[in-house]
Amino acid sequence: MNTAEQAYDDFIANIDTSVAGSDQYGDLRWHVACSAEANAGDMQAEGSAEATDTGFYEAALSTARSCVDCWQDYYPQLRKAA
Repeated sequence: MNTAEQAYDDFIANIDTSVAGSDQYGDLRWHVACSAEANAGDMQAEGSAEATDTGFYEAALSTARSCVDCWQDYYPQLRKAA
């Protein structure tokens, strides 16, 4: 496992899922990881991320951070009822 992959895995593992609910697919951690990895693949395909494992995980980590910061906008179905 390379450093970028470890940083990504650590970030995903440390997402606080107690702030959100879940849906039929999974919790906040699942949604963020799914979005991050899909976007990283897209970024590599379009050339905006390096076409290496390191480039993939760097792009995935950047995306994951954005998704967590704005999770209520990205995944409104996970908002807990007040």
